[in-house]
Amino acid sequence: MHRAITAKTEVVHHRYSVKLFQWEMHSDQECKPMTFIQVTKSHQQTTAASSRTLKTRCSEMQMIRSVLSAGEPTALIQKEVLTLSDEERRALLDKAGILSTIEIGAAETLAIKAGLAIPWNKLRLLRRWLKSSGICLAGEERMRQSSCQIVGDNLKGEIAPFSFPLPSGGEEVNGSPLVYIPHLVDMVVHLLDDNERAGLLTWHDGYIPASEVWLKIGGDKGGGTFKMNFQIVNVAAPNSVHNTCVFCCFEAGDSVTNLHVALDHFKDQVEHLHGMKWR
Repeated sequence: MHRAITAKTEVVHHRYSVKLFQWEMHSDQECKPMTFIQVTKSHQQTTAASSRTLKTRCSEMQMIRSVLSAGEPTALIQKEVLTLSDEERRALLDKAGILSTIEIGAAETLAIKAGLAIPWNKLRLLRRWLKSSGICLAGEERMRQSSCQIVGDNLKGEIAPFSFPLPSGGEEVNGSPLVYIPHLVDMVVHLLDDNERAGLLTWHDGYIPASEVWLKIGGDKGGGTFKMNFQIVNVAAPNSVHNTCVFCCFEAGDSVTNLHVALDHFKDQVEHLHGMKWR
């Protein structure tokens, strides 16, 4: 069988590069070429080397990776990093000055706060705890700005004239905060649509007629505020805190006078909900 061996040699500067020998064997059958790389011997550790030497070594490693990876050095680097443990990987990124933390945006952090149903002070504790593990939640200022953009005109607040009891008897009228959802019907329809898309609606094995959707509206006085909320009954856990939607809140007692001040403008909307068709 006829065989021929050819050799190709490429020599760059003997101090700063390598010698690359590529041998090819030609025969009646196709053979893959073998590549031999001679690496420059280093006499100084990388941590003590100069910037010029480091640049040369990095260039040399790039060429070696390019040969070993068949022209995909970046993919090879990714695989090398994955072979490290989590601790080694984090230490490598920290020493290299590369950001090794996970950044969570303002909108996503707001979703976490709403999903966990936690107040701002507990979110601050959560933020500090997650930061120690390399997870950074968005700052409170950015969250509030994002919240304003998301809410838009769907939430209104004002100082309303509420009555307060006097120690000596009788009542006096003072301004107090009132916050409410102006478009209650739109909010209910939006939540019904979301639950339907998620496949969460249920008719409780026929307890609720198939042609009806039940809605529960109620109020609660506690912690110095009065809150009006609604719950969609056509879900698996209708009394869950995650299914409770507050649509009106004010800082005053639940006297008849105060309830009229806060809730009279919802009367027509509630009556509309009672007779409306969702689908």
